[in-house]
Amino acid sequence: MIRNLIFDVGNVLTWWDPKKFCRTLFPNDPALAEKIAEKAVLHPRWFEGDTGDTTMEALAASITEKEEKAFIRSTIYAFTHFPEALIINEPMVAFLKEAKKKGYHVYLLSNYCELFERSIRHLGCLEDLDGYIYSHKEKIRKPDLGIYRLLLNRYHLNPKECLFIDDKSANVKAGLEAGYGYGFVYQGNDEELFEYVKRNGLFG
Repeated sequence: MIRNLIFDVGNVLTWWDPKKFCRTLFPNDPALAEKIAEKAVLHPRWFEGDTGDTTMEALAASITEKEEKAFIRSTIYAFTHFPEALIINEPMVAFLKEAKKKGYHVYLLSNYCELFERSIRHLGCLEDLDGYIYSHKEKIRKPDLGIYRLLLNRYHLNPKECLFIDDKSANVKAGLEAGYGYGFVYQGNDEELFEYVKRNGLFG
């Protein structure tokens, strides 16, 4: 039986589109927005901020150190202002809030850098949360099994009563390997998720 719902944030409660994000920050310079998205935001090192070992400003400067100074400054601006360009996934936030009203416990489990926490404040569901785990605070990130177990231990949860919702199949698979009873790979299809939870007795 599901008693606890555990949500990822990026591409679950919010939409994360690096190119659109850059265009939002630099609406009058599409070429610059495209360059920052390709060379920096989509850079393999972008995720180093998730473990809290570096600041996003330092990461931006490091990734673009061989570029022109103006581009470096613009990239640092993008890296330190990206929470402002996130788009809330309203149906999923509403689903979280409805679950809370129905008596379920709701948690966040997300690979997140420190600055990303600012975006959480705009979701309108902070007061609904029973707890959260952010990778940058714990120095560990999904799909390491340790981060899943950390949430279970910290909030004294029965793993078999947990449903984990994430947009990456590897992360959901890891949750199941950590003992979670339920896992769902969310790809933007709300109805598919709602059908899944109904089949498993949620809100029943």
